[in-house]
Amino acid sequence: MNERIKEVYTRLYNDKFSCTKENLKELFGVTQKTIENTFKDNDEIIYDKKLKRYRFSKLLPSHIPYKIFYDFFSDSINNKQIKSDLSIITHALTDSEEILMVKTDLLSELSKKIIQFKTAINENCVLKILYKKNGFDQEEKFIKPNTIISNGFTYYLYGTYHEKNGKDVGETRTFELNRVEKIDIENFVDNEVFRKDQFGNAFGPYQKDKYVLLEFDRMSTDFFKKANIFNNPTYEIVDIDIDTLTAKMFYNSLDIEVLKLIQQWMPHIKISNQDKNKDILYSKIKENFYKLIE
Repeated sequence: MNERIKEVYTRLYNDKFSCTKENLKELFGVTQKTIENTFKDNDEIIYDKKLKRYRFSKLLPSHIPYKIFYDFFSDSINNKQIKSDLSIITHALTDSEEILMVKTDLLSELSKKIIQFKTAINENCVLKILYKKNGFDQEEKFIKPNTIISNGFTYYLYGTYHEKNGKDVGETRTFELNRVEKIDIENFVDNEVFRKDQFGNAFGPYQKDKYVLLEFDRMSTDFFKKANIFNNPTYEIVDIDIDTLTAKMFYNSLDIEVLKLIQQWMPHIKISNQDKNKDILYSKIKENFYKLIE
C-alpha cells in the first residue's frame, strides 16, 4: 500500500477532513486524474457521487493507521502515566515519513465494533443494528450514531433513533457495544453532522444543568485525587479549602448514582446545604438504613 493511499485512510478516519477530489488534489499537489487513478483498483475507498467525496465502502476497512487506532482506544487506558508513555510512541510514528498500519482482521470483535461505529459517526451513516437486551430477544434498530464513551472497562454508544426505527424517533439511547450483534449500513446523510461532543455514563449523556453539589472531606478528597476520579467529566471542582473540596457531580439517575455514592462514603462525602436534593436524598438514606436493621 503506497503512502498516498495510507494518508487517505488516515483522513477518512478523521472527520475533520473531507476527502473531495479537490481537497485531495491540493493535499498531494497532483491532478484530479491522478487522484482518480490512485483509487482505481482500490475497492475499499470509493467515490460517492451523491456525497461528492471519497468514503470507505465498508464500515470495517482492512487497515487502520496506528495513530488513529491509538486515538480510538486511548480511553481504555486508565493509568495516566502509561497513557502518556504510549502517546510518545504515537507522536514518534506521526513524525515518521511512513504511516504504520494495523490489520483490522487481527483485532478483537469489540475493537472491530468500535472502529465500525467510529467510521459511521465520521461518515454520517445511518445504521441498522441488531441489539440484545437482558432477558429480551434481539431487536432491529435504526440509529444515527453520535458518540462512543468508555468507563475504562465497557464501551457504550449514544445513538439517536432514525425515522426508519418507527418509534422513539429523535430520542437518544445508550447501547452497550457487547450487546450489539450486527452492524449494517442503511444510508448516508450529507446535510447533517452525527458527531456530538457528549459525556455521560451507562444511563446516557450528562445534562449540564443536572448535577448535585457534594462536599468531600480530606480523606475522600485524597482518595479521589489519587485515583484521578476528579479528572472524570462526571465531576467539576467548584471550591477547595483546607478541609473540604466542593464539586458538582453530574448524573442521570439520582436514586442510583448519587444515592449509591453517598451511602458508600458516608460520612466522608456530604450533600451541600445549598443543594435542593439534600433533604430528598438524606430521607432515602435514612429509609434504607432502617430497612437494613429491621
